[in-house]
Amino acid sequence: MQVDVTGFKLERASSVSGNFVATDNNMGLLSDPNRRRALISLLTRLNAPICVVCYMAGVAWFMGLAFEPFTLRTYMSENAMGSTMVEERFPAGEKALATGREFAAHKKKAGGMPVDWLVKTMQSRGLEVFTQRFSRTLPFPDENKERYMVKGTNVYGILRAPRASRTEALVLSAPCTPGDNNNQAVGLLLGLAQYFRSQVFWAKDIIFLVNEHDLIGMQAWLESYHHTNTTGMDWSPLQGRGGSIQAALSLELSSDVITSLDLVLEGLNGQLPNLDLANLFYAFCQKIGVLCTTQGKLQRNDWDSVSGYSHAVQTMMLMVMKQASGRSWGDHGLFLRYHIEAATIKGINSFRQYKTDITTIGRLMEGMYRKLNNLLERLHQSYFFYLMPSLSHFVSIAPPPRTEDGVVDPEQMSSPGVLSVLTPLVISHLTGVALYTLPIRFQEMAVEHFPVSETEAVVLTAIAAPVGGGTEQGWKVLKLVAVLYLAVLLGCTALINFSLGFILAITLVPVAAFVTPHVPKFLSAFVMIVLSPACTLLFSVFFFQELQEMPISFLDGWMLYLSVISQGILDHCLYGSLVYPLIALLVYPCWLIFWNILFWKFVFTGGNVNDSLTHWRDWKRRGCGFGQSAVTPPVLGGGAVSWGERGGEEGALQVLLEQLAGDAGLPGGDQVEVRRVPVLLHPVGGQRPGLGAQALTDHPALHPRVETVLQKHLKNQGVGSKHLNPQHSFLPSQSGRVLRGGLSIACFNRPGELQAELL
Repeated sequence: MQVDVTGFKLERASSVSGNFVATDNNMGLLSDPNRRRALISLLTRLNAPICVVCYMAGVAWFMGLAFEPFTLRTYMSENAMGSTMVEERFPAGEKALATGREFAAHKKKAGGMPVDWLVKTMQSRGLEVFTQRFSRTLPFPDENKERYMVKGTNVYGILRAPRASRTEALVLSAPCTPGDNNNQAVGLLLGLAQYFRSQVFWAKDIIFLVNEHDLIGMQAWLESYHHTNTTGMDWSPLQGRGGSIQAALSLELSSDVITSLDLVLEGLNGQLPNLDLANLFYAFCQKIGVLCTTQGKLQRNDWDSVSGYSHAVQTMMLMVMKQASGRSWGDHGLFLRYHIEAATIKGINSFRQYKTDITTIGRLMEGMYRKLNNLLERLHQSYFFYLMPSLSHFVSIAPPPRTEDGVVDPEQMSSPGVLSVLTPLVISHLTGVALYTLPIRFQEMAVEHFPVSETEAVVLTAIAAPVGGGTEQGWKVLKLVAVLYLAVLLGCTALINFSLGFILAITLVPVAAFVTPHVPKFLSAFVMIVLSPACTLLFSVFFFQELQEMPISFLDGWMLYLSVISQGILDHCLYGSLVYPLIALLVYPCWLIFWNILFWKFVFTGGNVNDSLTHWRDWKRRGCGFGQSAVTPPVLGGGAVSWGERGGEEGALQVLLEQLAGDAGLPGGDQVEVRRVPVLLHPVGGQRPGLGAQALTDHPALHPRVETVLQKHLKNQGVGSKHLNPQHSFLPSQSGRVLRGGLSIACFNRPGELQAELL
């Protein structure tokens, strides 16, 4: 008896006493066991739609970050770099151009870096001049720059601070590149050195560096300056040093005609300088009237239009792709690992209607260094994790929330379910180790015996290294471990390189959400290959070219793809880039674990009936009829007894009934010889009744308690209770007798349907 009174339900607690007990209908959803089970059941049924909606919402929200109302306007956080009334000056523009042409002539005559001329020129400008020699043997030839044995010399001059204790320094660098590139940058550097020498307000040492062989020379100089050697490069120690380096700028000018200045921020392993450095550059460009860009794209004012939003998305995604690559996109990128805020300023010639002379660029550099000279401490007040749809707006990437330390139950760690996943985990990671080591160690052998280039040899060796293998463990436990593995991997990657973590999440989260052994194998395998790390990199190459509005053919894209892989390995060996070892040792093994889950080979040793019914139904769904010896059926529990060892279908049903009896709590042997009832197995739907059926006589009968357990399991499996037609209940046996009664299990042709009923 129940009576509802003002939100409370009065239930009869006892039929004898007749007392009533008041219970609250508004009991918490999670505290009520029945409601909690209903909620869990609902979430389980809607798991796939929820995953799809959350995935699409996350991608859409990320793309929406480029919309200007969702961004923040840039502002200067460091008070010492605020606006002043001082006018920027640089009167030696024409002389800097002449010096650049003179440098180009001496470089052509020397066939490389004109070391002696640079030393004399810097000394004539009042600098303390020093040189550094370095050499590096690459792990394999660099086909892009056609070099293997690299030897060079860095030349640098130090302008000592006249008004301070010389404990801090700033760096201005210009790489000496082959051909006619960047000659104007070296001329401007020498012109700025002469002009800075005439000023007396400098409170920091200023180091003017001309490095040879771009990043290799810069790496040698930085390692020697900070007394570290992390890459195995040979270099001579520096004879002269300045103070602790606070900030650095690298200057690259592509031609005599400069139409705009592009700011490059992406450094090694996705590191970015403090946002105030970008704000300083943008502020002086606005003040002086210099056209400035980021990612080579001008800022647009029509942000509320479709084309304006598309332009902002392209700019932001270019930054994401560059940052995710993990490579340094300029000499400045190597400074960031030493906690030195640095950026590269590139002079480009792409917008013909604008012109910027060398004098204006010199004024810009003089103003920026005067502001950096005012710093009392390192830049730290602004952002370090951000994305920039334009130079005037940015998207703050806040650090993830701190996690609590979990308490691990020792019994759970030693449970058989957890220990059973060690084999596929070890195999997957050993494959990753092979992928990491073989391309470098055995590429010479591949080049010697096969007609391929060095780049192709490295890539083909990396592709041939992994060999997948099946396991015999529980796929649910393995998938749980794989999902946790992926969550930790993406979380840790996003802490260091948010863009790389985002790209990995886009490709790996769908795999983690939907891969199971029960999905269609061919289609799922194709999707997994498309979302694999290798194919993701291939698609990224074409996507990056489209973002730069430089589409390429498939053949050119394939060659660029091979070059990107070999360049990634070189960046790891030369500069310590972490993307290649991350992909080889962690991301690829994680993907391989999901691949093993997809092609799972079922072996049940005493599993429960839910697993048995599920996998037996899956095997039938794939079209494996009874009595087909050409197809290996699944192995159902009972001490790993296969169908062949127990007499085909009869052995399988014997094992199934034994598991049912065990779940019913019967003592050992009770399920045998209880009642002699035959068991019928037959297909239904689209076939004549009894066609292809096989009657199994003299089979151990069902105990009544086993019948109850069977009905419960079938209900949990979502199987309806549909009565079979009378003609289906009487099937001829092999001996010609008509069998009445027993257990009838009907496997329908439509996927996922299984029906069992006592006759």
